[in-house]
Amino acid sequence: MALALVAGATAANALWSVRAPVAVSATSTGDITVAAVWRDGTPAWSPLFPGRSTAGHVLRITEGGEATTLRWTLRVSLTTASSFAPYVTMQAWVGPCGTGVPIPSAGYTTSSGLTPGQVLDVCVRLTMAANTPASLAGAAVAPVVTVAALQRGM
Repeated sequence: MALALVAGATAANALWSVRAPVAVSATSTGDITVAAVWRDGTPAWSPLFPGRSTAGHVLRITEGGEATTLRWTLRVSLTTASSFAPYVTMQAWVGPCGTGVPIPSAGYTTSSGLTPGQVLDVCVRLTMAANTPASLAGAAVAPVVTVAALQRGM
């Protein structure tokens, strides 16, 4: 550190620099792509009734991008017809339904990020709110489940 004072000056300036070694590793650029398939075939979603949930259905998700050092976060979301949107929610877990690791709306990752080529089984379950209007009870929901891989820092 260096401190410079000039005669007659009313202020002082401090100049300093720090050097530290930084570990260098190979990095690459590329795309993150995700393949998601229903493990047991496309589900036949059972009709939903107020206060009830569907059986769990498992998505097998595989990252297949070309990048070798990018880490990613998994996000799973639900779209339904607008009449169902206020009443039908989705719960998703990495692993078994109800006992696996819950996937929050911000997405699922590990402390170091999900790695390229990683495969995850995600269980998805739909629930209809108890206060759903009777006119929607037992109607076909026809959900669309969307899976996204979001790049995250190293």
